[in-house]
Amino acid sequence: MGSFTSTKQLSRLHRSRALTLIDTLVVIATLSLGILAILPLIGRDRARSTRITCVNNLRQMGIAMRMWANDNQDRFPWSSTNINETILKPYAYCLLATNELNSPKILVCPEDSARIRTVVFDQQFSDKNLSYFLGLDADETKPNTLMSGDRNLSTNNTILTGQVTIQNSKNLTWAPGIHKDAGNIGLGDGSSQQVSTKQIRSMIDYGKVPVPQRILIL
Repeated sequence: MGSFTSTKQLSRLHRSRALTLIDTLVVIATLSLGILAILPLIGRDRARSTRITCVNNLRQMGIAMRMWANDNQDRFPWSSTNINETILKPYAYCLLATNELNSPKILVCPEDSARIRTVVFDQQFSDKNLSYFLGLDADETKPNTLMSGDRNLSTNNTILTGQVTIQNSKNLTWAPGIHKDAGNIGLGDGSSQQVSTKQIRSMIDYGKVPVPQRILIL
């Protein structure tokens, strides 16, 4: 009789262990599904966070350039040279305003994997440490002129280099490679904002951003 009871207890113990294993597998499967479900949300949150950081970078950059202009006849670094002189590379204009910019960290967009974030202005500082275009026609007295923005603002859907003239909104777009289907701009009044391709075209069409305007990208 004692042996019979022991066998029943052993059987129950096996069933209990089997149920526990199944429960564990169910929990693992549930957690895995939950993680897969929130991964897209995490990705969107990261993109939103880096986008905000980029907007703040452009705002700080705008404030710095306006401070520089206040001490230089209300002209930004790139408009302070004679119009007949050779246009410098974008990073060189930033070097003119190192005191106002304080740190080059704000000059790199966190979504721009082709640019290197550096912490000091030194002899190695170059356009490789700069994510943003400069608006050569930016004017402190004209607050809606383009002062700066993500360097993937394009007229042919590719990331351009050199001097680009925006004549109208027709072919203006944010090229792939940095922010997804959008970008950020800084204006002559020192403000910055997020804009989609549709939004920046609308700003030009309705005269909020005047054209033509030259932007310098490298």
